[in-house]
Amino acid sequence: MLLTSAQQSVLEWVRANLRVAPAEAIAAHFGWASPNAAYEHLQALVRKGYLERVGNGLRVIVSNTSPMSLEDQALEFRIKAQGALLEAEMADYRLTGEAHHKAAAELHQALMTKLIAERSERAVRAMEAERGLDHA
Repeated sequence: MLLTSAQQSVLEWVRANLRVAPAEAIAAHFGWASPNAAYEHLQALVRKGYLERVGNGLRVIVSNTSPMSLEDQALEFRIKAQGALLEAEMADYRLTGEAHHKAAAELHQALMTKLIAERSERAVRAMEAERGLDHA
């Protein structure tokens, strides 16, 4: 799963400083007024598989495994890049009506579709789990 910059910062701080980190300590480190901001980032990291819950509290331990390999993450970035280029070309086409923008958009759509088909089974399962979909 891809992380926001804030989630990446929280994860790096937890990994570097503590094996068990309460939301209050994280909020204090980042200068957040409330532990709620830290809690929301921790929840996102749990959903994405980077952290595991310990008990019923707001404490977490760093997971030993990453839910998505670097190769899978790179592929996801390429898919998102093709999607962004597709949207840019479609915006230009709507703005100008020039056919070459529509043709470029169709090319980006085809490339994005090809890349999506190359997703690993593990990456597909991780994304389905993140979205709460049944992936039996």
